[in-house]
Amino acid sequence: MDIGESHGSSSDGALPRRSSAWLVSAAFLWVSEVAVIATLGRSPSGITLSNLIQIALGVLCMFAAWRAARRSGSLGKYFWRLITVTFSVWVVAECVGFYSEIVPGSTLNPVSDLLFVFSTVPFGMALFLDPDHEPNHFDRLHILDFIQAILFWCAVYLFFLPLPGGNESIDAAWKRGLVFDAVLTAGFLLRVVLTRSPVVRALFGRMLVFLCLSTLADTYANYPGRDLRTGDWFDVCWSALTAIPLFIAATWHKPETGRPAGTPTRAHNIVVQHLFPLLYPTLILVTASLALGHAAWASITILGSFICSSARMLITQRRLQQSETRLTVAKEAAEAANVAKSAFLANMSHEIRTPMNAILGMTALAMDTVSPEEQQEYLHDVSDSAESLLSLLNDILDFSKIEAGRMDLDPVPISITQLLEETTRFLRAGATRKGLALKWNASPSVPDHLQADPLRLRQVLLNLLGNAIKFTERGSVQAAVKLESETEDAAVLKFAVHDTGPGILPDKQQLIFRAFCQADGSTTRKHGGTGLGLTISARLVDMMGGRIWVESQPGSGSTFYFTASFPKAGTGPSVVPPARRFAEQELTVPEAAPAHR
Repeated sequence: MDIGESHGSSSDGALPRRSSAWLVSAAFLWVSEVAVIATLGRSPSGITLSNLIQIALGVLCMFAAWRAARRSGSLGKYFWRLITVTFSVWVVAECVGFYSEIVPGSTLNPVSDLLFVFSTVPFGMALFLDPDHEPNHFDRLHILDFIQAILFWCAVYLFFLPLPGGNESIDAAWKRGLVFDAVLTAGFLLRVVLTRSPVVRALFGRMLVFLCLSTLADTYANYPGRDLRTGDWFDVCWSALTAIPLFIAATWHKPETGRPAGTPTRAHNIVVQHLFPLLYPTLILVTASLALGHAAWASITILGSFICSSARMLITQRRLQQSETRLTVAKEAAEAANVAKSAFLANMSHEIRTPMNAILGMTALAMDTVSPEEQQEYLHDVSDSAESLLSLLNDILDFSKIEAGRMDLDPVPISITQLLEETTRFLRAGATRKGLALKWNASPSVPDHLQADPLRLRQVLLNLLGNAIKFTERGSVQAAVKLESETEDAAVLKFAVHDTGPGILPDKQQLIFRAFCQADGSTTRKHGGTGLGLTISARLVDMMGGRIWVESQPGSGSTFYFTASFPKAGTGPSVVPPARRFAEQELTVPEAAPAHR
């Protein structure tokens, strides 16, 4: 594990684990810097060691910021990534400056100065981070922010650039650096003052201390006429300053919490969202307009800033429109779900009252009669009504369990063919009562032994077959299963339930699989039911690793298909005798029974 690695942030205020390793390393390097300056000073060895210590501190800052990004939320992650980029550029600038010092005649010193200026650009981009709207992936708007920061640097450079034919003043570079540092420090101060987010206040407030101190140090060190070189006592001050962001990154543990749902957008958030995107364009416009003698380059800079600002505004507006569209769609879906649930409750009040009234009425009649035959008839009606009521309650309870994520499958070794035969036998009475032929067929390719939950698989088949019997007035209902695909460890089976009923309209074929929805949702419809049977079946099939769909033409019947994946069980004796296994069975029994959904 790398030094300083943290496994997460603590919500109780404890420091990140291993943060002390960073701090001990920084303290060791700073003490080493003091010792080098005190003993070696400006000697070649002192210059070399001092530069190496500065580079080592920058590398530590870079990795500490990277670790802080890994253990932070969305906002902190982007902030510390920008700080990581800042110190990466800073380390490169230090290396280039070190090379220009030890190699006589090197012309890389201006490159080093330019890299030090560019190292402040990611700091400037951090001003645009929003605690309420920062995404969990890289936002392309930051590319425009980066360009704006570069254009601002160009505008300041043009402002202090001498007129054509003139000489650059001795303090031009010092003034440029002073403007950069002042603008950056003022931006961080505004974020601290205007925000109410504790995360933003902590991030920008702590880093503001570093910016203020580094601005003062930079102003003092680069003042025209002051000759401070590597190996002087001021290197100790720079080392101490570099240790500040290292300390902040190593001890960063502020937990991030998003804005609670329903909380109105506060004024300070509006300021952040609209003020800071206009900060750079305004500064660029003012600074470039005052760059006398460089009108062409100033115009190009202003035009580039205008293009970036316009692009940012258009992208933001488009995102706002997309958010409004998604909100409208979600609102309409919620309203439709509310209407569907209201219709469901209205239907259920009717569905539950009917068997309850039948139970109460038939029980009263049975108590008043003395004829055993009449009592048997009344009690039979009571039993039918109780089964109907129980079926309603089972559907509601099963759907509630699925919605709560508490429905689990319990696979055991079974014979799919035997289960299909037993299911059709269970429904034979309802089909016979309506004069329907109930048939089943199993392909010879269906494996003998598979791991499946017989209760839930039978529930799906009962729902589909029960619906087919309920909605078919004449003809037949057929159930079939065949092998769809097979591997060494599992088999995918395809089930089909066909009926010769009235069919389903195309616009209702997807609706029927939704919760609380039926093809006919009125309380005066001919056939009862909760409207949850197909929804439950679809969820169960999904749990079995398959899918369910329907093919239907009005007037030509319907065929419901579903697939399911089953692991293979061990070999053993066949549950159903081979002679009956592949036979197509017509099931007819004279007695009546209620249809099951």
